Amino acid sequence: MGKANDMHRVLVALRHTRTLAVETLKHEFPDLYVLSAQAFGTSSPGSIVHHIRLGEFLTEWNNALGRSPVEALANGRHAEVGRQLADRAGIGSGY
Repeated sequence: MGKANDMHRVLVALRHTRTLAVETLKHEFPDLYVLSAQAFGTSSPGSIVHHIRLGEFLTEWNNALGRSPVEALANGRHAEVGRQLADRAGIGSGY
Protein backbone atom coordinates (compact mmCIF):
# COMPACT_ATOMS: atom_id res chain seq x y z
CA MET A 1 0.00 0.00 0.00
CA GLY A 2 2.93 2.35 0.58
CA LYS A 3 4.00 2.35 -3.07
CA ALA A 4 0.46 3.17 -4.23
CA ASN A 5 0.28 6.05 -1.77
CA ASP A 6 3.64 7.37 -2.97
CA MET A 7 2.51 7.23 -6.59
CA HIS A 8 -0.71 9.02 -5.67
CA ARG A 9 1.33 11.79 -4.01
CA VAL A 10 3.45 12.11 -7.16
CA LEU A 11 0.31 12.33 -9.31
CA VAL A 12 -1.17 15.05 -7.09
CA ALA A 13 2.13 16.97 -7.19
CA LEU A 14 2.21 16.72 -11.00
CA ARG A 15 -1.33 18.09 -11.22
CA HIS A 16 -0.41 20.99 -8.95
CA THR A 17 2.72 21.67 -10.99
CA ARG A 18 0.73 21.75 -14.22
CA THR A 19 -1.90 24.04 -12.69
CA LEU A 20 0.81 26.42 -11.48
CA ALA A 21 2.50 26.37 -14.91
CA VAL A 22 -0.80 27.22 -16.67
CA GLU A 23 -1.65 30.02 -14.24
CA THR A 24 1.84 31.48 -14.51
CA LEU A 25 1.71 31.39 -18.30
CA LYS A 26 -1.70 33.06 -18.21
CA HIS A 27 -0.37 35.95 -16.14
CA GLU A 28 3.18 36.29 -17.43
CA PHE A 29 2.65 35.48 -21.12
CA PRO A 30 -1.00 36.19 -21.97
CA ASP A 31 -0.23 36.11 -25.70
CA LEU A 32 1.01 32.53 -25.44
CA TYR A 33 -1.95 31.59 -23.27
CA VAL A 34 -4.41 32.77 -25.93
CA LEU A 35 -2.38 31.17 -28.72
CA SER A 36 -2.36 27.88 -26.84
CA ALA A 37 -6.17 27.64 -27.04
CA GLN A 38 -5.82 27.72 -30.82
CA ALA A 39 -2.91 25.28 -30.72
CA PHE A 40 -4.91 22.68 -28.83
CA GLY A 41 -8.11 23.12 -30.80
CA THR A 42 -10.21 24.32 -27.91
CA SER A 43 -13.00 26.79 -28.43
CA SER A 44 -11.81 29.29 -25.87
CA PRO A 45 -9.00 29.86 -23.42
CA GLY A 46 -9.77 28.63 -19.93
CA SER A 47 -11.78 25.50 -20.68
CA ILE A 48 -10.92 22.36 -18.77
CA VAL A 49 -9.68 20.66 -21.94
CA HIS A 50 -7.51 23.68 -22.76
CA HIS A 51 -5.91 23.71 -19.32
CA ILE A 52 -5.27 19.96 -19.32
CA ARG A 53 -3.60 20.03 -22.74
CA LEU A 54 -1.67 23.20 -21.96
CA GLY A 55 -0.44 21.80 -18.64
CA GLU A 56 0.81 18.68 -20.38
CA PHE A 57 2.48 20.74 -23.10
CA LEU A 58 4.23 23.01 -20.60
CA THR A 59 5.63 20.24 -18.42
CA GLU A 60 6.56 17.52 -20.90
CA TRP A 61 9.77 17.22 -22.90
CA ASN A 62 9.81 19.07 -26.22
CA ASN A 63 12.39 17.83 -28.72
CA ALA A 64 12.53 21.11 -30.66
CA LEU A 65 13.24 23.08 -27.48
CA GLY A 66 15.56 20.50 -25.97
CA ARG A 67 13.68 20.78 -22.67
CA SER A 68 10.15 21.36 -21.44
CA PRO A 69 8.44 24.58 -22.52
CA VAL A 70 8.22 25.77 -18.91
CA GLU A 71 12.01 25.39 -18.63
CA ALA A 72 12.47 27.25 -21.91
CA LEU A 73 10.26 30.09 -20.68
CA ALA A 74 12.21 30.27 -17.42
CA ASN A 75 15.35 30.70 -19.53
CA GLY A 76 13.89 33.59 -21.55
CA ARG A 77 12.96 31.60 -24.66
CA HIS A 78 9.46 33.08 -25.07
CA ALA A 79 9.69 33.37 -28.86
CA GLU A 80 10.73 29.74 -29.29
CA VAL A 81 7.81 28.50 -27.19
CA GLY A 82 5.56 30.81 -29.21
CA ARG A 83 6.79 29.21 -32.42
CA GLN A 84 6.05 25.74 -31.06
CA LEU A 85 2.48 26.79 -30.22
CA ALA A 86 2.07 28.56 -33.57
CA ASP A 87 3.17 25.40 -35.39
CA ARG A 88 0.59 23.39 -33.45
CA ALA A 89 -2.06 26.01 -34.27
CA GLY A 90 -1.24 25.70 -37.96
CA ILE A 91 -0.01 29.26 -38.35
CA GLY A 92 3.64 28.28 -38.60
CA SER A 93 6.03 31.20 -38.70
CA GLY A 94 3.21 33.65 -38.05
CA TYR A 95 4.39 34.04 -34.47
